[in-house]
Amino acid sequence: VSPAGVAPLTGIPILCVGLITPGSSTLLRVLGLRTSGVLCLAGVVVGSMLRSGGSFAAAIAGTLLIGAAISIGNLVVPVLIGRRYPTRAASLMGGFTATMAVGATAATATTAALAATHGWQLATAVWGVLLGAVGLVLWLQFAPRESDAAAAAATQVELRAERAAHPVWRNPSAWLPGAPFACQ
Repeated sequence: VSPAGVAPLTGIPILCVGLITPGSSTLLRVLGLRTSGVLCLAGVVVGSMLRSGGSFAAAIAGTLLIGAAISIGNLVVPVLIGRRYPTRAASLMGGFTATMAVGATAATATTAALAATHGWQLATAVWGVLLGAVGLVLWLQFAPRESDAAAAAATQVELRAERAAHPVWRNPSAWLPGAPFACQ
């Protein structure tokens, strides 16, 4: 891939997070956490297969799908933690964030070696396809089963109350992580 081709492959995920995450709350409200989690993990698996397909067009399509899926997952997990484990939310969110950082570091540290020994298609697919499929199986096995209607209603009430009580643009704490994300 040319240097000009690398730019969209690295920029698409961040663009997806910025454009898709705001609509993800609507998706969670309509589909519920369990189904939204399935869409997220299935999107990562299918997107990773596409991205590793060999052509530049497939890589772009797969990267778009992965970016969209991760944008949904970035909301599913915190909502699940906040709803199911409110008294342990801080420690569980810290563990979730640490797990993501360790996973990204492991992928970064080993992908080049995998590519050198097994080819770039396998090296780029292994993380999303293999681990995404394991995550999907575990999600289906352990994600709380809740009434989608009840979950949707609860999420809608929570979101309305939160927005009314604390508009995010008036919260100085919300601007602190926003600045580094904007620079990124």
